[in-house]
Amino acid sequence: MKRLFIFLWCSLMTVAAMPQSQSQTLTGLEAGRLKDKEGIKEVTRLTVTGSLDASDFAFMRDSMPVLDSLDISRATIVAYTGENGTLSGNHTYPADEIPQNAFYNGSAGDTILATVVFPATAYSVGKNAFRECTGLTGTLNLASATSIGNAAFCFSLSSSGKFDGVKLSGNLTFIGDSAFNYAFYNATGDLFIPVGVTTIGKAAFRYYGYSASASGTLSFASSSQLTLIGDQAFSGSKFTGGLALPNSVTSIGVSAFSGCDRLDGTLTLPAALESIGGSAFYNCRNLQFHAVTIPLEMTKIESNTFQNCEKLTSVTLHDGIREIGSSALYGTGITAIDLKKVTVIGSAAFQNCAALTSINIPDGVTKIENSTFNGCTSLATVTLPASLTAIGTSNSGAVFKNCTALDSITVLAKTPPTLNGTNANTAFNGVTTEEIKLKVPTSSIDAYKEAATW
Repeated sequence: MKRLFIFLWCSLMTVAAMPQSQSQTLTGLEAGRLKDKEGIKEVTRLTVTGSLDASDFAFMRDSMPVLDSLDISRATIVAYTGENGTLSGNHTYPADEIPQNAFYNGSAGDTILATVVFPATAYSVGKNAFRECTGLTGTLNLASATSIGNAAFCFSLSSSGKFDGVKLSGNLTFIGDSAFNYAFYNATGDLFIPVGVTTIGKAAFRYYGYSASASGTLSFASSSQLTLIGDQAFSGSKFTGGLALPNSVTSIGVSAFSGCDRLDGTLTLPAALESIGGSAFYNCRNLQFHAVTIPLEMTKIESNTFQNCEKLTSVTLHDGIREIGSSALYGTGITAIDLKKVTVIGSAAFQNCAALTSINIPDGVTKIENSTFNGCTSLATVTLPASLTAIGTSNSGAVFKNCTALDSITVLAKTPPTLNGTNANTAFNGVTTEEIKLKVPTSSIDAYKEAATW
């Protein structure tokens, strides 16, 4: 009987200790006065009409520990200057902006806040405003936001966001660096970029839908004003379908679409494009490129730009291209390429281009880096320039390793180029060199015969 009484008493104590759900609607609130409201610290669901400033957001973040639902759809955010805002020290906070660090204290986000109804009138979201607020779920409705600051809804892999999608405002113009980094890790909905967005910052939508079994599509408004897609903007995202980039885009950043391996429709590069960053389309294995023409403003195809883009079959260079970076076209489906006036070809630039049948290295190239044509199993004819001095640059040479279809090599250099590489990484490892027709300048036949490696 005593045990039963103790059990009942503990159960009652447990129930009594559970916090009561409390809702409060504040009508006509004056900015800076939220802290004065009786019982406000225990409120779980808060609706505000009237005015709020940065000090009110700081109070919600630091002094309302059980707040899980916030409706500010009919509230106005006014300017504030002082030391009681969301940042330490004296700062000025603009009007119509959810302030910086609104629900992020500098080291951690609010994990209790689950629902926010944003203002119905135009507003911006400040830097780090909802960073690592891991309790937020559902579709993020930003239908009136005009600007999303850096890391506004930023998360990390260990505490990724739980949003399933986002609705962006037609008046949105700016999406900052890491604005939604990992925020849509579990997203399944489509992502539509509105017409007025001119900049998508670095890592803005990184890993969109990464863990989802089926993700949505990525699309842009038909009259889009977008000019800049930042580094890693969509890196690791799992969008499906094609990629119709706006013709207004002038710059695609480093790794912007790296790892978007579920994109399986077509891509035409924008007419206004001026630069493509390294690894921009790395591992976009299923993306069906129309013939790629490198923009006139570019002098180099950066490293890894199109690596493993297996369905890229044609690349057109212009006379101003001087360098092809390491692994730039590694594993692509190109069958031929006119290198124009290229003078530098990086290591593994064409490695595993299994459909490439011939290559003519332009005069001016002095060395061919390691593994440049390693694994080009259809490569049959090669022409090497008079300027060439070295094939491979170290013991890891392997320049023409496993080029099993090699039939003819023409070398225009009067002095035999050095063939570098040892053991399994000699220049022609895996190739039956005795069956290759070697053509050299008549005056240099003896020199080639005497060269140990030729």
